[in-house]
Amino acid sequence: MESTRHVLRPSPAIRAFGLAAALALAGAALTVGASAWGWPLAWGVVGLVVIVLALVLVALAWAAARRQQVTVELDNDGYRIVEPGGERSGAWAEVTRMTGAPGRLTLHHGDNERVHLVASPQRAEALDAVAADIAQRLDNSRGYTTLI
Repeated sequence: MESTRHVLRPSPAIRAFGLAAALALAGAALTVGASAWGWPLAWGVVGLVVIVLALVLVALAWAAARRQQVTVELDNDGYRIVEPGGERSGAWAEVTRMTGAPGRLTLHHGDNERVHLVASPQRAEALDAVAADIAQRLDNSRGYTTLI
């Protein structure tokens, strides 16, 4: 089997993007109001600052989602997981079992060590694909084959 790479991405920050949109509209209203209706110049400046804050919020939400992605690389010998907190790897021979729950996949290394992969409910299909790939690789490492 060839090596595979799965990327688990978090769900987009819908609230942050919604708040940024509301801030951008409010900032635009203040800026246009100051220009069109003769409001004091300070209101126009406040409007521009609010628009800049909205753009910063969008950038921060995008960057946070980008930083929280997890990359799972699988090959015939084992796995490698790269996440924001660091990197973990292991051989298939060390994995004693794999368990799953909705949104969670756990690789057990004996009785004490665990490796957890977690996905939001909106991204469960990506975690299911990782679980199927790992199951196939565990079967291959143990010499299991299908008879059909």
